[in-house]
Amino acid sequence: MDAVTQAPHQRHAVRVQEDVGALRRAVARIASGRPGVRCADAELVATELATNLVRHTSAGGCVLYRPVGDGIKMLGVDEGPGLRTGGAFPASGPGLGVGLGVIERLATTFDIYSTEHGTVVLARLCSRGRRSAPSFSWAQ
Repeated sequence: MDAVTQAPHQRHAVRVQEDVGALRRAVARIASGRPGVRCADAELVATELATNLVRHTSAGGCVLYRPVGDGIKMLGVDEGPGLRTGGAFPASGPGLGVGLGVIERLATTFDIYSTEHGTVVLARLCSRGRRSAPSFSWAQ
């Protein structure tokens, strides 16, 4: 669990494709100073989170990010239609459906909470060992 005294989250609104690159660059600046995370991994996770917000929600959303320990934590938040049972995004947008898998493979901690009112995706990248099993939280 992160200490309350750590740096506050930075909030980056994501509504259009240009916001994706801006988020990637902002996350890269923080990740470059974190010894427990590869900068390229943090950039890819940020890009996938933001791209999903642009592709799969009409209003976009935001990504909250901050340094934690020797790594970085990111939360993608939207008020979109939620994920279908089985983990696929609704078929309302383009994409191959592999973005969440990429995030899960790169993250030390990964979790999802989704309802028909929105989705929150947590990805934490740090030097601690990888978790052994996925930990999905799906709303009923």
